[in-house]
Amino acid sequence: MAVTIKDSYTEFDDIGVAFLSSQKLAQTFTASSSYTASGVSLKLKGASASAITGGIYATTAGKPSGAALATFSFNVTTSEAWLDMVSLSSSISLVKSTVYAIVIDNPAVTVDWYGDGEAGTNSYTTGAVFIDIGSGWVDLSSPNWIDQAFKIYGEAIVTLSDVVSFKRLVAVGNNEVWYEDI
Repeated sequence: MAVTIKDSYTEFDDIGVAFLSSQKLAQTFTASSSYTASGVSLKLKGASASAITGGIYATTAGKPSGAALATFSFNVTTSEAWLDMVSLSSSISLVKSTVYAIVIDNPAVTVDWYGDGEAGTNSYTTGAVFIDIGSGWVDLSSPNWIDQAFKIYGEAIVTLSDVVSFKRLVAVGNNEVWYEDI
């Protein structure tokens, strides 16, 4: 199976939200299907060229929680750009209708993460933006915040119910072959 975009928010990506090196920024999303996530892409710009790290996290009460399920690393530049997909440290299984968080951890430089410039419209209704300035996660989505642009790449999880099978009865005799689907 091919790796494709499984979840994303790219409708608006025109406003950068700056956050400092002592902060973490998160965008939650609700998995649209069950799949194995293997990569991520974000629209970022750094105050200077720098490597940044982050991860995909489980959530508790809608906020990022626990250790990263998988991590990633990007090299940001001083130009606003969608960064090429980077692989996650390990592929992870995401479950349909479950909320996860993409988190950028304490960048070395101020970073702009681009998102929805239509503040107050909440056009991405299955996620929210959170910031942690050292004292815990604070929801920035209400009343007039924006959602951050992202793409999650992966492959569908194939289950036994997805496999089509059939049985065929075959008989051979007198130089003839008989078969019947059962």
